[in-house]
Amino acid sequence: MRDWVLSSKNFRPTALLLVVLPMALLVGCRATEGTYLARGKQLAEKKEYARALLEFKNASRLNPKSPEPYYQAGLALLAMGDYQGAYRNLVAATEMDPKYTAAQLKVAEIIGSSVTSSKDPQNLQDAEKRVQSILAIVPDSVEALSALGITEYMLGKPDDALKYLEAALEKFPQHLQSASALAMIKLKQNDFAGAEQVVKKVADESPRSAEAQTALGRFYTANRMASEAEAAYRRALNIDAKYGPALLDLAQLQIRTGRQLDAEKNLAALSALPDKQYRHVHAVFLFEQGKQDEALKEFEVQAKDDPKDREAFLRLTSAYFFTKRFPDAEKAINAALKRNSRDTSALLERSRLYLITSKSSDAETDLNQVLRIEPNSATAHYLLAKVNVARGRPLAGRQELSRALDLNPSLLAGRIELAQQLIAQKDAKGALDLLDKTPEDQKKLLPVIVARNWAVFNSGRQEELRKSISGELAAYNRAPDLVLQDGLLKFQAKDIAGARKSLEEVLAARPEDLLALDALARTFVSQKQPDLALRTVEQYANRRPNSAPIQNLLGDWMLVSGRLDAARKAYTAALATAPNLFSARMNLARLETREGKLDAARQTLKAFVGTSAAQAIVEGTLGMIEEKAGNPTAAILHYRKAVDVDPHNVVALNNLAYLLANNTDQLDEALQRAQQAKELDANNVAVEDTIGWAFYRKGQYARAVTHLRNAVAKDRNAVPKYHLAMAYLKNGELQAGRNSLDEALLMAPNLPEAVSAQQLFAGQSGRK
Repeated sequence: MRDWVLSSKNFRPTALLLVVLPMALLVGCRATEGTYLARGKQLAEKKEYARALLEFKNASRLNPKSPEPYYQAGLALLAMGDYQGAYRNLVAATEMDPKYTAAQLKVAEIIGSSVTSSKDPQNLQDAEKRVQSILAIVPDSVEALSALGITEYMLGKPDDALKYLEAALEKFPQHLQSASALAMIKLKQNDFAGAEQVVKKVADESPRSAEAQTALGRFYTANRMASEAEAAYRRALNIDAKYGPALLDLAQLQIRTGRQLDAEKNLAALSALPDKQYRHVHAVFLFEQGKQDEALKEFEVQAKDDPKDREAFLRLTSAYFFTKRFPDAEKAINAALKRNSRDTSALLERSRLYLITSKSSDAETDLNQVLRIEPNSATAHYLLAKVNVARGRPLAGRQELSRALDLNPSLLAGRIELAQQLIAQKDAKGALDLLDKTPEDQKKLLPVIVARNWAVFNSGRQEELRKSISGELAAYNRAPDLVLQDGLLKFQAKDIAGARKSLEEVLAARPEDLLALDALARTFVSQKQPDLALRTVEQYANRRPNSAPIQNLLGDWMLVSGRLDAARKAYTAALATAPNLFSARMNLARLETREGKLDAARQTLKAFVGTSAAQAIVEGTLGMIEEKAGNPTAAILHYRKAVDVDPHNVVALNNLAYLLANNTDQLDEALQRAQQAKELDANNVAVEDTIGWAFYRKGQYARAVTHLRNAVAKDRNAVPKYHLAMAYLKNGELQAGRNSLDEALLMAPNLPEAVSAQQLFAGQSGRK
């Protein structure tokens, strides 16, 4: 029996049982293949494609050798936009019956419309062979001739391509796909007049075709001939005033030419059409124009009118998120989950909401539920990566991003975020490898270009980047991200004037670009002008007093310059605008701690509410403040909270273990916590020292020596040397202990550990 090749996303056995069994009971007799096919076609006519697919599957089960169910399923999948699923089903139909002309023609049509996105020679050669086989069966097929012409062009055979496309137009002068492909080739050959003639001829041959006039309009739009394009779109609308593609293209042209009111009228007319695919366009336009309240009302009506419309639901929740109307978002999501607790779209949206509102644990719960329902949900793995990062588990986050990309290689946000994380981990080569595997149809997108440039930059291949970036700047209209990279390249090459020009251009376009502002200031430091660097940051900060990130950056520069009062003022200004700006709050607390204002530092940190990972850092810092204040019991409490929130926080684990070993009799727990920290960071010297000290306090001196020697070998730090000296002494290695003590005293004679070690050795000498 032939395997059924429906896309799994459109078929669920539970849905099948719900639909098929009641029907069988109502009919009261065994349904035939024809019965299922008839039902499926009726559902497809009503655009209920998912239900239609179930009927076609049932028809195939009754007659596995019949091509008709596969053909009908292919048509339904085409209507749903699932071209891969449609192609598989239609090919299956042609393999069962090679003379099934309608299926063969649909296969040719799909190849013709999709082959331009393929750069894989093997895929193109396979497409060429299949279309040639279709032509052998249907020699006069204009669809096959057109598809073969496009395929030949993609294979680097322009002469053959022209021959087949011209033959297609000779047989059917109104064939838009052939005309568009032929015009594209002529444009590539710098024959604009020839290309225009091809498209105009099709429009002339089809005087009552709104589609042909729209195609002509798109040709003129692509070639920046706005008036000619608008005239063509208006001719299309004169033919059919409700032709959606012409209304949409005309509105987009009016937006680009600054005629927003005209565009809004056309989009309102477009949204009023019966075709649901256009229903949202007016609301989206309003939202983008800043009329968010009006747009939200439309989104709410659309979601309410059709609760099963997933896209309407997602548009509404996204608008709520963007406008920070989180209670409204939660209300809409919970209403959807009340209707269906297994609604994965709603669960995913609630997990996004929880991530935005720093409830990462709740987000993780929802995402795990999604993965129980849909184990191969790339979106769930992508969001789970964000949860792991928020909870201080970066390695797990990278693993989830990799899993998401395995499931959906076109998940562009996940690919770029993973590349950024690899670059941050000093793995620029890994980032480059990842970005070079980007699907072909995404490789020329600006975010991919920018991400790859950063990977090249961080891999030390500046010359390669320098050669390519000038062309990219022109191709992408001097996009700020590219101009920023250009400025940093020039700065690195000591072209200070050129660097400043580029960085100032970035700041003119994006006044809050911290990387550009910081780099601009550093250009002055490189010329030994620190006062001018500070003044530059201060000037930009004065222009944007309500920008928390810029005020925080100003605080950093003031702190480096030793102007503590000015730094405090800048950090306070940042927090007044953004109370949960983590970096500003931590910077202010560290400044207060540095000045001995421990109560102020405590209050600054206790006011923070944020992600689990950030909250763990806050609790850990509070623990350090209590240590500095001589309150080990209070410090232990804060470190415990930090570890409870983030069990992967190595610093908190180690500090908790050390205080437990040094100040309590909870030595088993101290050793356990330290060993947990070592599992997370095997080469951490402080952790090795803590393990050694815990064994020392337990009286296991030989084991203590082993770990403390490892700590001393990895880093010349005085504290492990003092600990090692004491362990040597207790282990009966007096001379080794004295040597370690003498070395430590030369390094740092005033540490508390120095006093303890000297007292221990003095007691040993007294006994002798």
